[in-house]
Amino acid sequence: MIKKPSILILITLGIFSCAPDPKRIEEADVHFRAANQLLIKGDPIQAMAEGLRAAKLDPKNSEIQNLLGILYIQRNDFDQAEKYFRESVHLQSTYSEGHNHLCALLIEKTKYDQAIKHCMKAVENVTYPTPERAYHNMGIAYERKGDISQAIEAYKRGLVHNKNFVMSLKAYGKLLYDQRSYREAVGVLESAAKVCNEVPKGTWRTECPESFYLLSLTYIALKKRKEAVTALKGCVSADEEKGDYGKKCEANLRIYK
Repeated sequence: MIKKPSILILITLGIFSCAPDPKRIEEADVHFRAANQLLIKGDPIQAMAEGLRAAKLDPKNSEIQNLLGILYIQRNDFDQAEKYFRESVHLQSTYSEGHNHLCALLIEKTKYDQAIKHCMKAVENVTYPTPERAYHNMGIAYERKGDISQAIEAYKRGLVHNKNFVMSLKAYGKLLYDQRSYREAVGVLESAAKVCNEVPKGTWRTECPESFYLLSLTYIALKKRKEAVTALKGCVSADEEKGDYGKKCEANLRIYK
């Protein structure tokens, strides 16, 4: 289907030629909050409807554009998601959350250099409350590019901001394990295991079972059988859904007990 750009241009000009209406913005915020609540409750269809209403009322709101990007990701419509994430950072160039989500999406599209650029934009904003998430995505992008040293540096920088960020602890520890730097890896993975033991089960989903599993492999490489068994038990306990890592750990426990 051929689009009609002239109509879209007229609509856009009509929107931007008027000063913001406080009542429309207030109504948009009501729909935006409703969309967030519906998303949390697991109703993405109604969340989308509310989000689109909010965007129509307040088209210059970066947070609303970002939310629509998230909702389109849930529909596996990455092209539409990218459109909304790009619009969110176009409207507000310092909007770190939009840059970080765009970074993550571009990683999935294997556009690693672009992804890194947006993750860097995210962490440039010193008021961004969770820079560790952008550094983590940056690490993934570098890792998939094959630049392991830069990936490690990104994970480490994220951990400076949040030493308990399990996703980066696990990823960093795995890279050290893969490089056979077992003594370094064990300290990083022990930190991940410590966090996992202190938070409610399921908080980090599969990150905790995998962290315990990697820790057990590292202990085995260091010939620390007793510690390996403890890590395997932690893995089984952390994997409430009895997924792949829980099964691997159960199998290894039968061997090393």
